[in-house]
This record gives sequence, C-alpha cells and structure tokens, in this order.
Amino acid sequence: MDPEVGNFTNGLQALNIPQTFTWNGNRPYWRSGPWNGLILIGIQEMHSVYNDGFTVGKVLPGTYYFTAPEGKFLMRLTLNSTGSLVQWLWNDKTEKWDSTWSAPSQECDVYGTCGPFGSCNALSSPICSCLRGFEPKNSQEWGRGNWSGGCVRSKPLLCDQNNNTSDGGKEDGFLRLPYMKVPDFAEQGPSRTVEECRSLCLMNCSCIAYAHDTNLGCMFWSQGLIDIQQFPKVGADLYIRLASSELDGHKDKQLIIIIPIVAGLVAIFVCIFIYWWLMARKGAKGKLDAKLYEDGQTYPSDSAGIVIKDDMDKVNLEEFPLFTFETLVNATDQFHDDNMLGKGGFGPVYKVTFCNHGRGLLHYI
Repeated sequence: MDPEVGNFTNGLQALNIPQTFTWNGNRPYWRSGPWNGLILIGIQEMHSVYNDGFTVGKVLPGTYYFTAPEGKFLMRLTLNSTGSLVQWLWNDKTEKWDSTWSAPSQECDVYGTCGPFGSCNALSSPICSCLRGFEPKNSQEWGRGNWSGGCVRSKPLLCDQNNNTSDGGKEDGFLRLPYMKVPDFAEQGPSRTVEECRSLCLMNCSCIAYAHDTNLGCMFWSQGLIDIQQFPKVGADLYIRLASSELDGHKDKQLIIIIPIVAGLVAIFVCIFIYWWLMARKGAKGKLDAKLYEDGQTYPSDSAGIVIKDDMDKVNLEEFPLFTFETLVNATDQFHDDNMLGKGGFGPVYKVTFCNHGRGLLHYI
C-alpha cells in the first residue's frame, strides 16, 4: 500500500467477519463486503477475475496470505487524495504501471449512499430506491435526491420478543433479493444451508435479514440494513424479513403485472388470426370477382345483384361463367313469358340474349 497525503485511510476491519474499509476521517467511505476466505464478496470484479490469479493461503485463524505465480506480474495498491483505492499492474511491454481497478468507481460504491434500508443500483434512475416493504423516511428530501435519511418499514413486523405472532397465527416471511452486496454489520452464524439460515432467523425476532455464503455459512442482521447495492450479475441472495400481509401484497402486485401481459398476448394472437382470416377471405373473394361479368364488365360479389348459383360447393366455378341477377333480368326482359321456352320438373327455362355474348339458355330454379 502506498498512500498519498490526505484525509483518507484504508485498512482491514477485523470484526465478526473481516472487511476492507476506506475511511474519510473517521467516517466509512467505501466497503469491500465480507471476506469469505477466498474473495471479498462485495467487489464485483473478484467474482469474475478470481484475485487476478492469486492463490489464497491460511496460516492461523484470521490470518491469510496471497501467492501469485512467480514472474507473472507485479501489482501495487495506492490510495489517492480523493479517496480512490487504485490497483496497478506492471506492463512489461510498455514498462509502465497500468491502472486495472479502482474503488469507489461510481456513486453506488460510496458507503451508505441510499441510507438505511435503501438499495443503490447504478443502472437505475434515480439510483436509490427503498427495499420492498419500505418507504422513504422523508419523502420531500428523497424526492430532491437526498437519500441519506433512508427508508422505514411500511408495515410493522408481527413477531414480538416472545416469538409470538399477532395476526391470526400468521408469521413473518422473507423476500429474496438476488445479486446483492450484503449490508454492513453482518453477524456470522454456523455453516448451514439456506433453509437452516431461514429457520434460525425466523425463530429470532431481532433478526431482520439473512444471507448464505458457501464458505461463510449464515450471515444475519439485527439492526438497520445499510450500504446495500444491487449488482447486475453477481452477488449474494439477501433475504429481508417482512410482515405476511406485505408478502401477500407482493403476490397481488405480481398478478396485477402478469394478467395484463397475458391478456395483451392473447389480444395480439386474436388480431393476427382475424387479419389472416380476412386476407384469406379477400383472396377467395378476388378469385370469385374475376368470374363475375356483365356484357364484358366485371361486378363485385357484394353488389346489389344476387349471384345465381346452384350448390356452390358442388360446382367447379372455373368451368362456368357467373352472372349477376340484374344481368339476367335484362337478358330475359324481366323474365317475360315470351322468352320462356318451357317448364320442367326443376322449373322454367328462359331464352337469354346478351348484347356482346350472343344467345343462350337459362335454367331458372
């Protein structure tokens, strides 16, 4: 470590779970998140580039050392006067130090940006939001972008210090928040499964959140949750304690979101089907219109004239011309008796005369 002159210091805070801190005076400025024996789980880059090739060793409980492959690279850390902790790697080709990582790198990395029970997401606008089940402590300050006051519960927990419930036997539950930088002041529990962590926290009314790490085991929180950050792809699953009514409301909100989406998809499919049906009908109608004509002129099938046809399903329309009723009325002189040639068991037969198509017979049924 090669610190510069200034008001910032950096070091290891070896409490219940060790963490690396940068302090501005005596106030926390940046926090690495808990050390799980392999990585600092609050640093996103450590999840993808495992310690830049370091091997982690352990001498005594609470004492660790790092070993890098011989001759692979040289690294140094500096803390500048603005509070940035910067990692440098030596570049053999350029014979210069390259900056490869720094913290804090954006506003969400600054300690407690969103206050107690507030979550910071650098990809959102605004970057701060209250955890689900919480609301701004001071709405006016929050609206002006001053999030330091944090958030408070919307509904109180049902659990009392005697581990009883006060809402018809219902108990508090937990809401899972994935990809999180876990809050400060974690208390380490025994190395158990996630389900066992949940049971232990549920039985303790002072436990307001828990998380699980394969190497650390259970982590519990019993005071205000602060310095929480939402990561895009890596991080721990954080479970926060909420009243059962708050969790039921969350399910209702999910239904409110899901139902319109499903209804919208159904409406889209119905519209597509109707469009396809109309286009198919239009195509069939176009074929029929091509066969309708009157003295050399075509007529649409939906005109006032009625198309004379005999069992359309049994007749191949491509073999016979079709005429409108108006055309046949004119060609038979209003079906005058002088043009009737005779009658049979299936109706009268008329002589028709077309101006441009000569003469013919019409069997009118």
